[in-house]
Amino acid sequence: MMVSLVILKLCRNQRVLNSCLILYFLDEYRAEGKIPYKLADPNMGSDYNRLTSILGLCKDLDERRQLVRDIMEGGDLTTPITTAFSDVSSLSRQDFLSMLFYLGLLTIKGDGGSNDVILTTPNAVIRDVYYRYYANYLKLDEEVRDAVKKIAFEDSFDDLGRLITQALHLHSNEDFKGFSEKHLKSVFLSCFGAQSLYLVKSEYESEGKKLDIVLLDIRGVETRVRFNYLIELKYLKKSEATPAAVESARLQALEQMRGYLGLKEFEQDTRIKGLFYVIVKDEIMHFEEVKV
Repeated sequence: MMVSLVILKLCRNQRVLNSCLILYFLDEYRAEGKIPYKLADPNMGSDYNRLTSILGLCKDLDERRQLVRDIMEGGDLTTPITTAFSDVSSLSRQDFLSMLFYLGLLTIKGDGGSNDVILTTPNAVIRDVYYRYYANYLKLDEEVRDAVKKIAFEDSFDDLGRLITQALHLHSNEDFKGFSEKHLKSVFLSCFGAQSLYLVKSEYESEGKKLDIVLLDIRGVETRVRFNYLIELKYLKKSEATPAAVESARLQALEQMRGYLGLKEFEQDTRIKGLFYVIVKDEIMHFEEVKV
């Protein structure tokens, strides 16, 4: 913890990188002369156990779930850093974020003003740890690997659709009262991040537009992955899902995706595909591939 406190004082405005991952990458690159096939040091698997142990201290399931969602979705996590923990039976959100920071599962993105810092996940490898945790929570960890492989190698989303529906069915009516597009995206992110075939980006910005989810081939040209994907999500509550509202959401998603495919970053990419989902409560109403 003392080292982390020193880092906190020195690097409030600088990104902190994981030295284990950097040394592993450089060692493999020096030996092979190219980017290593596996980007994560095998020892990083212990991070999953550390994450599970810390979050296990949070007895409020809703609070734990919301914390993981907030981290996965990549937004700014502004908080003071706790320097002493007196009672582990009554830990706050600030305490949990601080613990994750001390263990290297979060890093400093910037100064949040006053005594606050802005925390974020340090890299894609650590984000995958959170994706895997949430996939386990949704009871998807094993099946989802095969589903993502079918996306990567066969361009088939059928199994993913079934698993998304299965995961949504795990939510109670009480859960759905506060459910939103943001929460739906967490379910998708946990699925894509559970299998390290894609670099998964949430709220990806390009030319002033924000894309819900972008799946980019993690191996560049040295791969068997057939396509990269841009994915737009639309979610409606059951009470607001009139036929007209569902169709309006479909048309909006269609127009947005056509705009995304026309962005300079993607318009010349022959391996890019645009997809969108319209989901009402726990049912997929529309899943479409968009042609330019």
